[in-house]
Amino acid sequence: QKIRTRRGKASGGSSDSNMGRK
Repeated sequence: QKIRTRRGKASGGSSDSNMGRK
């Protein structure tokens, strides 16, 4: 799942929430 969140950054979706949590 971690790799998926990293890819999500390119899409700009759930990754945004993950980065804010970090």
